[in-house]
Amino acid sequence: MQSTANPLRLRDRALRPRVGDAIGSGERHEGALFASAFLMIVPLGHPLLIPLIGVPSHLLWWVHVLPVAIYTRVFGLRGAALSISTCAFMVFAGERTFGAGYFVPADWATSFTLAIALGLTNLLVASFAMFVRQEQERSAWLAEIPERSPHPTMEARTDGEVIYANATAQSTADQVGGAAPAELLPPGHIDLVGQVLASREVLVGMESSIRGRVFSWSYSPTGSGDTVHIHGTELTQRRTVERELNYRMLHDPLTGLANRRLFLDRLQQALHREPTSTAVLVIDLVGLKTVNDGLGHAAGDQVLSTVGQRLVREFGESVTIGRINADFGVLTSVRDSEDSLEQARRALGIADLPLDAAGTQVEKGVRVGVCIGDGAETQASELLRRANVAVRRAKSEGRSVLIYDPDLDGGASTRVHTEVAIRSGMERGEFVCFYQPLVDVLTGAITGVEALARWQHPDRGLLGPMEFIPLAEETGLIVPMGLQLAEQAIRQMATWHRQVPGFEHAVVSVNLAPRQLLSPTLVDDIASMLSRHSFPPACLQLEITETDIMQQVAEVSRLEALGVQIAIDDFGTGYSSLAHLKLLDVHTLKIDRAFVRGLASNTEDRAIIDAIMTLASTMGLKVVAEGVETAAQARILRDAGVEQAQGYLWARPLPPTEVLALLASGLSVA
Repeated sequence: MQSTANPLRLRDRALRPRVGDAIGSGERHEGALFASAFLMIVPLGHPLLIPLIGVPSHLLWWVHVLPVAIYTRVFGLRGAALSISTCAFMVFAGERTFGAGYFVPADWATSFTLAIALGLTNLLVASFAMFVRQEQERSAWLAEIPERSPHPTMEARTDGEVIYANATAQSTADQVGGAAPAELLPPGHIDLVGQVLASREVLVGMESSIRGRVFSWSYSPTGSGDTVHIHGTELTQRRTVERELNYRMLHDPLTGLANRRLFLDRLQQALHREPTSTAVLVIDLVGLKTVNDGLGHAAGDQVLSTVGQRLVREFGESVTIGRINADFGVLTSVRDSEDSLEQARRALGIADLPLDAAGTQVEKGVRVGVCIGDGAETQASELLRRANVAVRRAKSEGRSVLIYDPDLDGGASTRVHTEVAIRSGMERGEFVCFYQPLVDVLTGAITGVEALARWQHPDRGLLGPMEFIPLAEETGLIVPMGLQLAEQAIRQMATWHRQVPGFEHAVVSVNLAPRQLLSPTLVDDIASMLSRHSFPPACLQLEITETDIMQQVAEVSRLEALGVQIAIDDFGTGYSSLAHLKLLDVHTLKIDRAFVRGLASNTEDRAIIDAIMTLASTMGLKVVAEGVETAAQARILRDAGVEQAQGYLWARPLPPTEVLALLASGLSVA
């Protein structure tokens, strides 16, 4: 007897529990839950067949009806199901179809075929379960990344409340005195969260400081749209190094007093404020050379340190005391010339007090030169020069104190004569370039050259740059002279590129003076030189001092646009540009010789070198060390990671013929 039960209801009453068992088995084995999976049975010809299976029923495979016992054993169904003559089945998981078949219960052979079909379906379901499990494991792993991060990481809601802080943020907050992680965040934190959520853009570089610790934070929107991800980086150690660098750049390492650059800067500011009452005292210790020669430089250093301390105590912290070369400078405010003489006598009395050095009482002998601002637009360097003129005249005349007078310059005739000689020398081609090789410290290979100015004076012979560059800068002659020397260097390097195999891509470095950066035609002049000599811009490196490069950012950017390389010359002696380097496409930092000279004995200089190398590595900059004179210095620089250097250890500045001979010998000075 056949049943008349509705096949569509069998899905609910009979087959769905069986599917639930299969799903539960899959969950236990694969760790996945298929809540939306089901097995559907519909009769042949039912309208659901084609949309479910996707093909017309007449193309499906037909089999015969299974015996009652086999059908019952395979499906676990009661006799009510035997009225089904033709069935279709499908297995779904979510929106995916994992198995489909079309069958009529037949005989044992057909039941075997059906078993294979069902087995394939189970395999597909298990594969999907494995895929879901792997995705869950991957999501869990990604979710753990913030927790494992060594940087403080947080998440905040729209009102700024921190709803998540990783272990690093918690431990950092504990280290600063048990503060909540939110207290580490920058001022205006709530406004920053609102800004990020409104703009959907990332904010970076938001700094905060708490109990001596400094942090930089970035704010970025999360995918949910109602929270913000906050990532922090601690800058405490970097700021400490920067402060140390800044101090070293602006202070004399022996006495701790202002160095020449800082002294001149403060003098210039004072001249702007009080152009007629600003005075400079230059104090010369006449007997210092005798102390150095007789008792050694350690005793001389002791004298300088003691005198510097005495001057600070006498004039107080409000007065700038500086060490300028071997002399001391005092920047002070005076009422008139009599007041300046009084202050000069105070300095004289303090500096000339007897002291012991190396167990010996030292007689120093002191001279003081004074110069007062005249109300004109006098530059600080000029006021200091005049004070030096006064102290030199005081020494030559055996006087203790002397105030500058224009007549002390020996008349303007000497200066005018030198200026005329410079102009004539430029016309006659007396200014030439000598070249100092840049060397790979590992191999000794020559990687390039620096062009250095020399004056082939018709009467005095070969003169170094200090004999003419200061006056050329003061008069503005440095602009045409600099262009003349730059073209000479480019033309010479272009010749070496053609003559010396393996030297085709070597770089020539040319120095630019501050006055040159002010020239409105500088960029066009450089571009014309490169074009005339078909010289690759990347093989020209322009060296600019640290302070000048910060004061002429726009002009330096225009030079960069030509494709030339930019190097910061004498890095470490000017105002720190650590926070501004990212504004410029700088290629090279040149470590000043002042930091190289004491490497073998001064651990502070080594620390400075290490800090510069860390900065250069972070920003992808090359580093060249200047003034290397000993193998010990070269070894320390090499160990610190410096790859290129120049100095007398390898070669002095040479005329072109000697450089060519050196290159022809094998491109090496090793």
